[in-house]
Amino acid sequence: MSPSQATSFEFRTAPTRRFDRTDFTQVEVRSASPRPRFEPRARAVSSTQRLRRAEPVTPVKVETYEPVQISAVPKSKRGYHLRKKTRRMVRGSALSLLLVAFSMAGYSYHTQVKAQSTEPASHFKSQRGDSVAPVNPGLSAVKPTSDEITSHTMPATHPKLLEIADLGLKARIYAVGSTAEGNVAAPKNIYNVGWFEGSSLPGEAGVTFIDGHYGLGVIGGVFKHLAQLKTGQNISLKTGNDTLYNYRISSVQTVAVSAVDMRGVFIPSSKDRKELVLMTCAGKQIPGTTQMDERTIVRAVQL
Repeated sequence: MSPSQATSFEFRTAPTRRFDRTDFTQVEVRSASPRPRFEPRARAVSSTQRLRRAEPVTPVKVETYEPVQISAVPKSKRGYHLRKKTRRMVRGSALSLLLVAFSMAGYSYHTQVKAQSTEPASHFKSQRGDSVAPVNPGLSAVKPTSDEITSHTMPATHPKLLEIADLGLKARIYAVGSTAEGNVAAPKNIYNVGWFEGSSLPGEAGVTFIDGHYGLGVIGGVFKHLAQLKTGQNISLKTGNDTLYNYRISSVQTVAVSAVDMRGVFIPSSKDRKELVLMTCAGKQIPGTTQMDERTIVRAVQL
């Protein structure tokens, strides 16, 4: 129906809502992302259950070895001091061997003395006949055994063994001559003694001269304690034919090497007297040399 045809009509309008500022701040913004889904928590599985569920495993046989047991020495003060003492002894022995080696390398004859003989040694050798004495062995610090000393041999009239009961000494005797420097040669083994071929034979008028080593390095020689002898004590000499000669000590003296008169040493205290003279070094070593600054001289008269 057209408006012109209507007789009456009524206009109705809906109320319009008014918006203010607070309406915009209260607008709820919703996320477009989907709501998270929560799965139920898995139940804890024990180690026993895991082993039950696992497939069976074939056991592998592995060879085992027993450990070696080392018994440890219990540490103690006594063991510590024993080890310390052993180390000191080893070091001391090594030092001693070094000193001996240096002494032997230096050919240290502590008993060499100035001969000053009135006649050459060749003159005396010509009077001893054609007997050949044993060769003087090389430089050595090896102590001979009692059997080696007893079985030692020399020509019939030459001195063979020297014995001093008060010193517990029994030594082999070898014949020695003069060195190129004019010294009386010394035996090359520190436990032997040397009879100077330029001196008298046992039983002859004059002086039978015998020298020996005081020592070699740190090792004591055959005459180390010669200065301990006293007047009135006895000395014995045995020759190659086992003839025994006994002597009684008349004097023991230790003098500076500069005061030694070798010409006087070879002269007996009285005419036609049969004497024995023993000599060795004493005192301290002269710096820069292998000599010592004193001499011990023992004079004895044949009984």
